Amino acid sequence: MRMHKKVRDERITQLNNQLQSEAFILVSTLVMLSIFIKANLMNQPVSEYMTELIVLIVSAFYLAIRGSFAGYRTTSNPKTRKKVWSAVIIGISIVISIINGVKNYSMYGEKYTGIFDGHFLAVLGITFLSSLVFTAVMIGVIFSIEEYGQKRLEKKLDDDED
Repeated sequence: MRMHKKVRDERITQLNNQLQSEAFILVSTLVMLSIFIKANLMNQPVSEYMTELIVLIVSAFYLAIRGSFAGYRTTSNPKTRKKVWSAVIIGISIVISIINGVKNYSMYGEKYTGIFDGHFLAVLGITFLSSLVFTAVMIGVIFSIEEYGQKRLEKKLDDDED
């Protein structure tokens, strides 16, 4: 018995992938906006937006880890890769520090003498350093998985050639 494979035009497959990618970005942006509004504008506790936070974190990790296991490289040039990801890590840490600083100052501002109060600056510094280390470790884990996936992909391609 012969099985018939339906041949798909690669352009249609690429268009479908692009549409799904754009939908993922749109949904992720809306979830981030929802978290931001609930956390900062409505001053709701974390329990009120925990579901959105979990969905956002799980989907980001799934995308990064799944792509890495498949052998997808985020950048092709290793020199550019280090520069780009170093900037991303620092940028994420700065954003986290700013958000935490604004929230901290709005909640405990009366205890500080101003935004240049030593305790407030210490909070910002500790937040920045801890988020820098955490983000760097997470990116390092993803890069390790990416290397493993790349080797696995190369081995599979070499086996297919033989």
